[in-house]
Amino acid sequence: MGHGATRQNADCACPARRFLHSPGAITITAMATPASSHPSLTAAHATATDAAAEATQLPSEPGSAAARSAPGIQGGDVLYLQLFDSLPLPAFILASDGFVIDVNPAATALFQQTRAQARGQPLPQLLQGLSAAQHEELLQALRQGQAYFMQAPGQRSLALYAAPLPYPMAMLQAASHTPPHWLVLAHRLHSHSSDHYAELFEAIDQGVVVYDAQGALQHINDAAMRILNHAPGDDSWRAAFHSNSWTTVDAHGMHLPREQTPAAIVQRSGKPVLNRIMGLYQVHARHFRWLQVSAIPRFANTARPGDAPVQVVSLIRDITESRRDQHLFSRLQALSTAGAWEWERGSDRCFLTQGALRILRLEQPPASLAGLLACFMPPDSQRLRQALEQALATQTAFTLELRPHPQPNEPEHWVRLQGEPDMLDPFSIRISGTLEDISRSKHMEQNLLHKARTDPLTGLLNRDALLEELHRRLLGKSPLLALLYVDLNRFKVINDALGHYIGDQLLRAVAQRLRSAAGEQALCARMGGDEFVFLCPTAEPGMPIALAQRILAQLSEPFQIEQESIRISASIGIALAPRDGRDSDTLLQNADAAMYESKRRGHGSWHLYSEDLARRQHDRLQMDNLMRSAIDKGELQLLYQPQVHLQSGTLIGAEALLRWHSPELGEVPPETFIAHAEHNGEIMRLGAWALNEACQQVRRWRNAGLNTVPIAVNVSYRQFLAGDLAHIVVQALQQAHLPGAALELEFTERVLIEDEPLTTRTISHLRTLGVRLSIDDFGEGYSALNYLRRLPIHGLKLSRLFLQGAPYNASDAAICQAVAAIAQGLGLGLVAEGVERITQRDFLQSLGVAYGQGYLFSPPLSAETFAQWLKQPQFSSHRPEP
Repeated sequence: MGHGATRQNADCACPARRFLHSPGAITITAMATPASSHPSLTAAHATATDAAAEATQLPSEPGSAAARSAPGIQGGDVLYLQLFDSLPLPAFILASDGFVIDVNPAATALFQQTRAQARGQPLPQLLQGLSAAQHEELLQALRQGQAYFMQAPGQRSLALYAAPLPYPMAMLQAASHTPPHWLVLAHRLHSHSSDHYAELFEAIDQGVVVYDAQGALQHINDAAMRILNHAPGDDSWRAAFHSNSWTTVDAHGMHLPREQTPAAIVQRSGKPVLNRIMGLYQVHARHFRWLQVSAIPRFANTARPGDAPVQVVSLIRDITESRRDQHLFSRLQALSTAGAWEWERGSDRCFLTQGALRILRLEQPPASLAGLLACFMPPDSQRLRQALEQALATQTAFTLELRPHPQPNEPEHWVRLQGEPDMLDPFSIRISGTLEDISRSKHMEQNLLHKARTDPLTGLLNRDALLEELHRRLLGKSPLLALLYVDLNRFKVINDALGHYIGDQLLRAVAQRLRSAAGEQALCARMGGDEFVFLCPTAEPGMPIALAQRILAQLSEPFQIEQESIRISASIGIALAPRDGRDSDTLLQNADAAMYESKRRGHGSWHLYSEDLARRQHDRLQMDNLMRSAIDKGELQLLYQPQVHLQSGTLIGAEALLRWHSPELGEVPPETFIAHAEHNGEIMRLGAWALNEACQQVRRWRNAGLNTVPIAVNVSYRQFLAGDLAHIVVQALQQAHLPGAALELEFTERVLIEDEPLTTRTISHLRTLGVRLSIDDFGEGYSALNYLRRLPIHGLKLSRLFLQGAPYNASDAAICQAVAAIAQGLGLGLVAEGVERITQRDFLQSLGVAYGQGYLFSPPLSAETFAQWLKQPQFSSHRPEP
């Protein structure tokens, strides 16, 4: 073996490849390379291809792979092995190390060895005369997916083709050889093969056409002559074949250039084109056939990678009748549920089935296209005419939903009309299709669309519908419009007090009045909850303001709901497009900002978005962004203001006060950024940081050998409502290794007023930890006297607001006296905030107030400076009981 061995891409294999495709397996085919080129060779390969396809239907015989079932071999294995044994081409399964795992019967005949003898042999022993160098070259070629051409002494040329065999058969998994495995096919030509294949070339019922290297037609068999509408022996086909008397189309009936035909593609690429559907139209004879074409390259014995084929062989099968049957069957299926129609352009005649007449409510079919178009309402009839013209021009199908003229007292009527040119004859001027009554589904669709766009409670447009309409109008040429954002004041209080049923009834009544205020010019939508949005044109500058005034006027009268007379007002924000925004989100955001400004200024008013409001909004957004990164950047700091015994000046505690130094904003006042954090939710992170930092600082002081006092940390009502405050406190104390008594939490009366069960449990849990609980700024907010006697509170803090005018302002002095009396009466500790003058201290002492904090004693101090207070030899580490 081993003379003139060359490689060629395995993609150039014969069409037997297509019969070996199976899920999960890459398959391969082989063909022999004869000493001389002859068209009969390719015909023989086509026969082998068909035989390979038929092999999948052959029953298993005794001794076959399918019959040799073994434990672990699945049904898929049996089918694959049956196909392996049935292949007419010699085939063997090769391991990556070059050992033969199995051979099929055709291979045993070629190599003149039994199956048992061939199994387990190294490949050189199976292929007599193969040298070690050629063996390695062959394996390299197979690994790269290339064909291997070889000439062994005393043998004809062989072509070997291989591909990985990933199919997970039990026999391969059990093999001792290392994966991957390859399926390898080979073929050997006998000396009498030329005559044998010449006979097959003419006897085969498939058309065979052979082209040379330049694309010129060399050979054609009788079957191809019949398919191409020529009698056998008639040489006129040669001239006709190269003239313009033939037109080719693709599977969709579109023109197919000659350079896109399968044979031309193979000539350029050197790779097979299999099972391509195309049409061939003989212009003068008006003869049209649908063909299934496979084109295969053939290479010279000495071919190398990249060489062009010396021949291209096309296998042709006439599928016109099967295409017609398939088309008619599809049409019959459509006719079973719809009517059918047809229009012939040449005669301008229309044909409609009885089903189509019934759908269109017609007694007689229209005689022409004009009559058919007249069945539909004017906009739709024009659409149908355009679709017909487009279909004729492009040979493409179309589908339309059309409205026929309604009959008297009949609801809107809808049909779906489908049409396509005659796909069996791409040169036809006839269009046919189906008609279907879709009125019911269309009405359901419209009903669903209405529900999807409507708020179910009020019947107004919903948020999605409003945003869709707003977006559409903003895309218009002149998007001059106004957006009014309306928020009902105190609705939540009414809803909670009177119940959701009354609340829903109130929203329905409000929606009716808002719809009346909108009139014909504006759209009104419910955005959710107690918020509504109006969308109106601004052809006149005063229109949005006039609409806002009408809305407020409509809501000024009381609502009578059941037995309740309810008054409610609204706050309105107005934004104008394009001045205040060119997109939906910006416009809504600015209208919402204007609404909140209106609410801030007082209920029952409107406010127009302005540049000043935009600037303040920008400042808020900037603060939002900077605040979110303040913790990570280390911009926050806790200062500690001493709390002292008023009589002795002894240190008894301290309040941790949060400060923020922003490189961009400078020193931000606490009342500014804390209120902002309450609004945007960032207070949760700030509060958790303050708790952890205060506890860690106490630990640092203790590690320095200092005695410490309880540190008071302010917590927000939002932290209580979140439900995890106790967990955060426990973590902070544990991480700092502190007892609960080292910490005091201050919160406002709002926490008590919420009276949520979760808040009550949180307060009880904190008290069991030993954490002191005090109400900050007592008396400023809601009246919490009822809750003081029920909840486990340790103390109160007298607000600096009431102490400022004392003792000279009688009202302030009276309030201070009342708070002191409440604390004493309930046995609660009391710390006065904002003590700045000696007269204030003396006044507090006269009321029996024991403790205070303020600039009279010390301003807020850094942790390092406050440590000096802790170093004083005389201070109390325990707060005396009141």
